[in-house]
Amino acid sequence: MRHALSLLALSFTLALTGCAKEEAPPADAESKQSVTEAAAAVAPETAAAPASPPKALGVLTEEDKARLEDTIASSFGKGTFESDNGVNYTFTMEGSVLSDQSGYGRFRFYSFEDGGKMDVSGEMACVRIDSAERRIWLSGRITQNNSTLDQYKSGQYAVGGYVQYRARPNALDGQTPGGIEIPQFVGRADAEGFCAKGEWSEDALYDLGDNDLIAAIP
Repeated sequence: MRHALSLLALSFTLALTGCAKEEAPPADAESKQSVTEAAAAVAPETAAAPASPPKALGVLTEEDKARLEDTIASSFGKGTFESDNGVNYTFTMEGSVLSDQSGYGRFRFYSFEDGGKMDVSGEMACVRIDSAERRIWLSGRITQNNSTLDQYKSGQYAVGGYVQYRARPNALDGQTPGGIEIPQFVGRADAEGFCAKGEWSEDALYDLGDNDLIAAIP
């Protein structure tokens, strides 16, 4: 079972790579040269790599793969939903519970509003899955922020901040859609204790579209 869950989670994570990236036209030789010249002009201290560079969605290290061998439950999903104030959100997520009860996975949320976007992604800090009751709790640390709206670039939205949210898997009968909460931006202590608290509210969830999916195994 653990190997099956690991392979399924890994396969879906890799599949999400294409969903989480916005399409861009292929770069020609001239544009590649411009990028190279621009990079060479950056001061060494500016161009230095961060101490802990964020992991790309779908890229697993050997350590990651070893940890995922001990997966006891997994969840994944992608889709869109509209909030009460008319903002459309798009998300991708993959969260696993390991044998030591630690959480593992990736998330991305983005929305377009007021001529710009909110776009944050990162790694799971905690994951809790209750398949029988169709309930999932997740929280994670922001490792990338590609927002263009100023209000989403700093403070609680900046790299190093945390998000937490609840999700409901699609029903197996195919009749009841999955649901997800708008990500809440919080501090580290709140995010790390979010799954343990297990607080639930159906009213906080937004239904997914017909072609969207959130799943939980087992």
